[in-house]
Amino acid sequence: SDLIDGLHKNYAGFADQMRPKGFKAAHQSQWDWFEASSRQGDAIVGAGNAVFKATRELSDAHGEWMGGLAKEKETLSEGGGDPIEFWPGQGNPYGILYSMLQSVMIWVYNNNARYVVSGTQTNSSYN
Repeated sequence: SDLIDGLHKNYAGFADQMRPKGFKAAHQSQWDWFEASSRQGDAIVGAGNAVFKATRELSDAHGEWMGGLAKEKETLSEGGGDPIEFWPGQGNPYGILYSMLQSVMIWVYNNNARYVVSGTQTNSSYN
């Protein structure tokens, strides 16, 4: 009986605390437009929106860092070979590697791949 009385006393206004009269949610979920029906749920939706926004901003900043291009191409020439022009990324250490591999691909196509003749033939003694 004391347990039940204690629970009743401690949680008497719990439902009203969760959803007071005239409650209107302050947040809508950004991914499915869900609107919470309690103060606690509204706080969780608000926190989820903040995480969603921060994640998007971080992803955008990372994309700009990886793919951001300088205004002018740079030239790399080593070992007496033909110079390679490349767009240096703002923070992408692979930008020059990508440009070099692209240059090799173009050279292979122009000097080799176009001249390869291939065909198929099947020889079988099975009947």
